[in-house]
Amino acid sequence: MASGDAPKTVLLRGQPIGLEGIAGGTITPGMFVVLDSDGKVDPAPANSSTRWVARENEIVGKSINDNYSPDDTLLYWSCRPGDQVYALLNAGENVSAGALLQVSSTAGVLGAHNPGNPGESFPGNAVARALEAVNNSGGATPVRIRVEVL
Repeated sequence: MASGDAPKTVLLRGQPIGLEGIAGGTITPGMFVVLDSDGKVDPAPANSSTRWVARENEIVGKSINDNYSPDDTLLYWSCRPGDQVYALLNAGENVSAGALLQVSSTAGVLGAHNPGNPGESFPGNAVARALEAVNNSGGATPVRIRVEVL
């Protein structure tokens, strides 16, 4: 695969732990996810510190563009620092390579890091670092971005 080609998988590099659960809502592979109080897996809320990332369900021939529906069996990664994934960047965002990212106001989708409180320990609520510059400032929907999990 040439370096400019769009990846066809969420996991780009690393050795995360593979997990599965039941989707609590519609989830797109590449979204950051969390466990809800009912034991289902939902898109992560804003400022979540999760390192869990939904993966494509290649077991049944699905791609990174095929959403999970509520109550589907969801496959996801428990990422470790340094793992690289093909995540989603929120509409209206413009980030440069090396920028810190956090779960944005759109559940499960990343946006530019806002450090929050002065003196907050690094990286605070940042969950990833952009591995490429992506400008989605004029976009109406999230777009893909290569990131390194922190």
